Amino acid sequence: QSDDSRAAGCETSSLEPYCALRGHTDVVYGADFITRDIVATCARDGCVKIWRAPPPPLSGAAVPTSRGALETVYPFTSGPATRVRGVKYLDDLSCPTLATITTHGHISRIDVETASCVDHYPMRGYIETSCIATNGSIAAAGSRTHIGLCDFRTSHLFDSVALPRRNTDSARSLSFIDRDMLVVGGGHGTIAVFDIRTRRWLMTSVPMGNGLTRCAVEFELVHDAPCVPFDEERLTAALWADGDARSLMVPAIFCHAFDETFARLFVGGGPLHTSLFGSFAGVWS
Repeated sequence: QSDDSRAAGCETSSLEPYCALRGHTDVVYGADFITRDIVATCARDGCVKIWRAPPPPLSGAAVPTSRGALETVYPFTSGPATRVRGVKYLDDLSCPTLATITTHGHISRIDVETASCVDHYPMRGYIETSCIATNGSIAAAGSRTHIGLCDFRTSHLFDSVALPRRNTDSARSLSFIDRDMLVVGGGHGTIAVFDIRTRRWLMTSVPMGNGLTRCAVEFELVHDAPCVPFDEERLTAALWADGDARSLMVPAIFCHAFDETFARLFVGGGPLHTSLFGSFAGVWS
């Protein structure tokens, strides 16, 4: 994610950015590769852009600072559901397809070859929809209280699943294990796994006391202090608005990824409340 309306290309060996993709006019929320050198990005400006990423420059060569988008697609031309919060490439369909999600719960289908939006799947009643994942043919979208599942092979929404903690948690990051297991990173530091075949939640990990989650490795976390740093004035203002100190102290899981053996899960995130700041990283096993 970028907060200055630019996407960046990085060389994996050094993780140093070597080009800036300029074109969005607001915060960039997500990106996904379509091919080895074609990438799609989405932003708060309501559009999806498709880029050709240039190869890394040779040693000593000038670093490009700008690159125009190949195509620009607006899933919605007007209305409230214009913030595109995520974009994913579905690699198990007969034609190149992107799935996008908006804040107000609209999944859109974009045909990459024609650079056009060909279908919409509204999830009515969804609020704070902020994350999307795919197993190649099914797109999952997470909101404050539910997970929506859309099968792009049959072009319909086939399930809406309430989160295990319903209104006391929210989906902030999603990923698939194989094709049928959906991993959900929660707004209050929880991890849950949903089996698409049996339509059941397999497990839910509950945070530990003092705002700490159960991690295999704790990065500079101490048991007498919260994960999220804040001063007394900020905490007082936040408690006045929220009324729940524990929920403020547990960081949301905004991103997660398994290692190659699926034995460990890296998570990262921070506070949901706008008056708090800070960051969190840990490894679950």
